[in-house]
Amino acid sequence: MPKSISTWAFILILFFPGFIKAQEKCELVLTGVIRDSDSKELLSDARIELAGTAFETHTNEQGYFELKGLCKGNYTLIVGHASCAPLVKKLKLEGSLNLNLVLPHRTNSFREVVVQEKGIRFRASVSEELSGTALFEKRGLSLGESLENLNGVRNLQTGASVFKPMINGLYGNRIVVVNNGSRLESQQWGAEHAPEIDPFTAGKITVLKGASALRYGSDGLGGTLLTEALPMPNGGKRSLGVFQGYQSNRHLLSSNVFWEASSKSIPALSYRIQASTRDAGNVKTPGYYQWNTGSKERNASLQISWRKPEWSLEYQASLFSSTLGIFYGSQVGNLSDLRHAIQASEPLLNINRFSYAIDRPRQEVQHYTQSLHWMRYKDPAHVFHMRLNFQNNRRKEFDLSKISDLPELDLTLTTYLLESWYEHNHDEWTYTYGASSQLQTNAWDGNRFFIPNYRQWQNALFFISKKHLSNSDLEMGLRFDSRYLTSFRNNQGRISSESKTWNNLSASAAWTKQTSSNFRWGLSGNLAWRAPSINELYTNGLHHGTSTFEVGNPNLKSEQGIKSGINFIQTALKQSLQAELFVYGQYIRNFINLVSDSSPVLTIRGAYPSFHYDQTDAFLSGIDAKLAWQSNSFLRFQLMYSSLFARDISRKDWLQQMPSDRWQAEIQAKPFGIGKLKELEIKLGYSLVSKQNRVSSYFIDYKESPASYGLMNVSLGWKNQDWNVQLFSTNLLNTRYREYLNRFRYFTDEPGISIGIRTSYIWNQN
Repeated sequence: MPKSISTWAFILILFFPGFIKAQEKCELVLTGVIRDSDSKELLSDARIELAGTAFETHTNEQGYFELKGLCKGNYTLIVGHASCAPLVKKLKLEGSLNLNLVLPHRTNSFREVVVQEKGIRFRASVSEELSGTALFEKRGLSLGESLENLNGVRNLQTGASVFKPMINGLYGNRIVVVNNGSRLESQQWGAEHAPEIDPFTAGKITVLKGASALRYGSDGLGGTLLTEALPMPNGGKRSLGVFQGYQSNRHLLSSNVFWEASSKSIPALSYRIQASTRDAGNVKTPGYYQWNTGSKERNASLQISWRKPEWSLEYQASLFSSTLGIFYGSQVGNLSDLRHAIQASEPLLNINRFSYAIDRPRQEVQHYTQSLHWMRYKDPAHVFHMRLNFQNNRRKEFDLSKISDLPELDLTLTTYLLESWYEHNHDEWTYTYGASSQLQTNAWDGNRFFIPNYRQWQNALFFISKKHLSNSDLEMGLRFDSRYLTSFRNNQGRISSESKTWNNLSASAAWTKQTSSNFRWGLSGNLAWRAPSINELYTNGLHHGTSTFEVGNPNLKSEQGIKSGINFIQTALKQSLQAELFVYGQYIRNFINLVSDSSPVLTIRGAYPSFHYDQTDAFLSGIDAKLAWQSNSFLRFQLMYSSLFARDISRKDWLQQMPSDRWQAEIQAKPFGIGKLKELEIKLGYSLVSKQNRVSSYFIDYKESPASYGLMNVSLGWKNQDWNVQLFSTNLLNTRYREYLNRFRYFTDEPGISIGIRTSYIWNQN
């Protein structure tokens, strides 16, 4: 490690002087007005940014924007709005400039998927986005629940509180999760370890279907999940936001408050403070309550930004804290009772009443993050970044049987990351060169073993190039990773260790072509790899959160995946009708899968279904399709379909724990506005999930896959300039069902009907 630190120091000393030489005085001002090309109305809240710099802002209610402190030079202006197609314009600033711009109209339901995370601004990647009103309608839910209705995205569940995002059938360490520019490093070692991210901090959530975001890692075989905060305020703007939500099922109460401001006396300074809470009691199914399924969250975050014409510095800190109850009925004392519990239509061990109390068994999770991001602009075409990141993830697990007040398992994961990258814009091309170095340690305590202590050192080099033309986008990337893992064991006072090393190359390419105003298509290909995680190698014991006994395999090899896809977007009838289709195939060599054993295991803590990690060659193929029709501004209809075929090539069989086919239909009407309520909206949705018949015949599951089911949801919402209110109901018909991807389907049904309300108020002052 000292050698690596010395290497970093040498690089910084070598290159840093080139970025701190004196710059010319930058006093130019860029102003303008944005209009809709069809309606000619002034567009408020349009996002304005200069690519490769920290300069960004939003238009006010009159469609006006202003960027101050610019230097002379060449810039790429990017303008985006939820109702319009994006605009990219080359500018040569020799003096202050005023622009009158128009954006091509596009209805909200047809909003283009544009990844806005810094460094990933092109449309070549296949992706789905959640922002604006669509994101508000998910406020108060967990990150996984918020993404559930995006096409091709499902959740691997554990009970009613834990939702682990799944993209085209892959989840966990095969999904790279990026929170405000920093990769999330947490204990993603099982189905019940959901991402420790507070969705209230996100202004937009984007899902990339493929290993496109190579800057963040090579192991995103399934895809990448990006959460991005809203731009920091500037120009003396101050905002206060308050959110309150309630759902009748679980009597779930959620709240969020944020305050953000930029200083008039110190224009470079801006900050944002945010805090949120979620409190939920026992889940109510159509027939009974689930005892000990309550949850509690307490989250907070801070962002401070200092922006100058030549450089910027941003500090972020966040705390995520949750307590999750584990369903009492999943804890069974002996093998005979376990078999009866799995076959029973209702839980054998349960207390049928509501309570907010969270008793044993339970989990307590805390995730703390600090990040410092520095940017230096040699000129608009040359930008240097450096990020320091620290994360600490602690998980405590309390078993049903109380041996002491201490947790039976206490895991602490600590991660240090240093990364730097350089962006260079030349003509239509953008080049990114970067390197990262990460040290990660894990320590466990308690009287129940799950995984050993370990230390992991990882270094990477990456290169990304992008080209944007008027009718096409091209993105290519290369990444080399070297990973060194050492695990430690204490056997009666004797410390032993075992080391493993992996080196591999990853690559990605994506190309999109706009052949006409009504048709766009694209190709994508990714070569990715993933080293086996610590639990897949060495776990040997009770995984209490899922009520399963798991056994690792120290002989596992790294996964190597090749994914290709083709996507089409066609509009017709003056763009009132739009069809989207994404067809993909992915071959994964040495695919690691958690599969069921032939019989459960009896331990001193009870009887549990047994699983072990298996390795095979796999091929996953599927389609994500969407059809949307808009009738003026009054009526909108949308239909989505996703299907996945996941094959075990080695055994000529199906893979376990893969999502079944799903249909989703939604009708939205905006009949009228009442007074200051500018937008009144009614939605009726129905989703149909088929029975999973593509199940393994080699690894027999403990319970047959559940029957197909359909769910109806309805909502009524309205908003004005300051307020946003929505009344809603989920599982309106109180359907009784079980979800194949829920690990607790062995023991209990899914939640029944829930009626709720969401309200938000935002006060702005310029």
